[in-house]
Amino acid sequence: MLQRQKRGASLTEFGLFMGLIAILLIPALSSSGTSLKNLFSHVSNTLNTASSGKSSPIETPTQRPPALSISGNAEAYIGVTSITIPFTVKNIASASNISVSSSNTTVIPTSNLQITLTDSGTITALLSGTTAGTSSITLTASNDDGSDSASFDLKITPAPNCLALLNAGVTTTGTYLLDPDGDGAAAPLNLTCNMAYTALNDTYPTTGWTVLNTNRETLSTDQACSVASCLDTAVTYLDDDGQTIPGATILAFMAQSTHMAQRFYKRCYNSIITKEYDNATPQYVSINKVGNATKVALSTVSHYDGVAPACNINDNQWRSDDVIFVDKTDILPIDNIWGGDSDGTAEYAQYIVGKLYLH
Repeated sequence: MLQRQKRGASLTEFGLFMGLIAILLIPALSSSGTSLKNLFSHVSNTLNTASSGKSSPIETPTQRPPALSISGNAEAYIGVTSITIPFTVKNIASASNISVSSSNTTVIPTSNLQITLTDSGTITALLSGTTAGTSSITLTASNDDGSDSASFDLKITPAPNCLALLNAGVTTTGTYLLDPDGDGAAAPLNLTCNMAYTALNDTYPTTGWTVLNTNRETLSTDQACSVASCLDTAVTYLDDDGQTIPGATILAFMAQSTHMAQRFYKRCYNSIITKEYDNATPQYVSINKVGNATKVALSTVSHYDGVAPACNINDNQWRSDDVIFVDKTDILPIDNIWGGDSDGTAEYAQYIVGKLYLH
C-alpha cells in the first residue's frame, strides 16, 4: 500500500510538471505552428532516455558529412625543401580521417605529402629530390556519414635565378637547377648559387648571387703576338655540368640582374695595359661584352675600378693586375679579350677571366 501511494505521488507530480510545461509553451507553440502532440512526444522520449541511462542523441560532428575546401593552386621552386598549403575541413575528428594522393608521383610521391590538423588544416609537401612538373594533389575527408574531396595543382619549376631561391627560403650555397626565362627558349641548367659572396664592398649584396663559370679561370700563357690587341681570345661560359651556356641564356640572366661582378686578372712581363709603342701605335688590352661587339680599352682608369694598372711599364719584372669589374653597362660580362703585345721572347702575358656573378 505504501509503495502504491509513492507511485501515485510520482505520477501526480509528473502530471503537474507536464501541465506546467504546457501552460508555459502553448502560446509559443501556437505562434510557431508546432503541435502540442509533438512537444509531449519529444519530452516523453527525452525522459524515457534519461530514465534508461542512455546518452541523449545530441548531434556530433561525426554525424554530419565532412566539408573540405582548398583555396587555390600552389607553386614551388626546385631546391626549396618544403611548401605548406592551408585547407579547411569540418566535421572531422582527426587527421587520420583525411587521405591524400598525388597524380604524378614522379613530380612528388604521395609519401612526401603530410597532413596536419589543428584549428585548421595544412598539407606539407616535402620537395627534396622532386623534379619539375605538375601534379594534382587530392585530399579526401571521410566519416560515418559520408566523404568530401578537394584538389589543387602543385607546380614545381626551376627558379629563374638564385635571388628567387633565396627569397623562397634557400640559404645554402650549392648547385641548383635554374631557368631564367621560364617557358621560353632557354633550357634549364645547373648553376651555383653563392649565398655568401663577400668579395665586393658593403654597398653590394652578399647573398643570392647566380654564378656562371668560364673557360678562362686558370692562368695560361697566350700565343705570341707583337702588335696592339693582337691576341683574340674568346671567353666561353659554362654551367656546372661543363656545358656551354648560350648567349641568349646569359642575356636572360642579365635582364633580371641589377648587379654583376667578374674577376679580371693579368700577369705581365713587359706586356702592358697601354702605352705608345714607338710613339705611334697604342698598345692595350681591350674586351667586349656578351651581346655587344664594341671593344672597350682597359687602359681607362675608371674601368679598372679606380686603380691604376700595375702592368704599365716595361721593366723586365713580372707584374700583375687583379680587379673585379662591376660595370654592367660597358664591360660585363666579358666575351673576348684582345691583348698585346706578348711576343713570347721578352714579353709575356697571362690572363684569367673569372666566374660571372649576377644578382
